[in-house]
Amino acid sequence: MNPIVDGVALPIAALTPGSVFAAATRGVICVSGYSSGVRDVNGAARDAVFAEYRISQPAPVGAYEVDHLIPLELGGDNTIANLWPQPRGADSTGFPTKDRLENQLHSLVCAGRLGLAVAQRAIAVNWHAAYTVYTGATYAVPATVVPPVKPPPVPTSGQVFANCTAMHASYPHGVGRSGASDHTSGRPVTSFYVSTSLYEANSRSDRDGDGIACEKA
Repeated sequence: MNPIVDGVALPIAALTPGSVFAAATRGVICVSGYSSGVRDVNGAARDAVFAEYRISQPAPVGAYEVDHLIPLELGGDNTIANLWPQPRGADSTGFPTKDRLENQLHSLVCAGRLGLAVAQRAIAVNWHAAYTVYTGATYAVPATVVPPVKPPPVPTSGQVFANCTAMHASYPHGVGRSGASDHTSGRPVTSFYVSTSLYEANSRSDRDGDGIACEKA
């Protein structure tokens, strides 16, 4: 189930950290029709999302939306690392409100008033907090603004690190797929970054085959 923070449902960060297309630059996402052209979430993916969050199916019609945490219009991808079951919620806490935020951030990015990476990070960390910041009528913060909480870098689908040293610069404890556990005779590493898509792109660095690449205490 989704964690509730100040009455708002948020995704579980370990399951849904957010993930983006590597080629989705500002110039790409601001082309009319871009989102509909890259949308690709089938029934099996939807079922996997609900199963991962332990929500029984079929859920009541309209109660949930399989949502792209980082929306397609901001470069988000279709991997399960970027999908979560968002409840409709009340007027200011559910997916209709997040949809309004997504449109606002897209407009700000395409107008050159907000950096794309800043928008991606803000919505991935806490979408409702981002709504409070970025949907005010008087919002006029330049594109260099950063969120008050610095999150880990948004993983990019297919991003490949040359070696473990390069990976540790961004992910000090390595990257693992969802549900992986460190196979070691000593104290296992549990603080690795969870992203199945990022792990799969770097699985050659998983020397012991435990589902974690470059684990490091």
